[in-house]
Amino acid sequence: MVIANARFFEMVRRAKEQWETAFDALSEGIAVVDDEGRVKRSNRALADLLNTPLQNVVGTPLGEALLGKPNALQELLTATRRGERPARWWRARSG
Repeated sequence: MVIANARFFEMVRRAKEQWETAFDALSEGIAVVDDEGRVKRSNRALADLLNTPLQNVVGTPLGEALLGKPNALQELLTATRRGERPARWWRARSG
């Protein structure tokens, strides 16, 4: 049982390292946000996009940082959690 647990934790540690490496290597800005739209984790590309040091991005309200509106991502996050695709938001951004 102890050996199985040790192997499992080693697999989890390796998977976490691989995920972090891939996340950080993406050339597109990407973030993990909490329920209020604050950045929990960011890659360097997003920090560059925001013109902010990477260590200062965590805790930043992403909607405000990207769109200048404090609650700009709330509708998008709510719709995404319901499994919907908020087309209106995307049209507004691309149009």
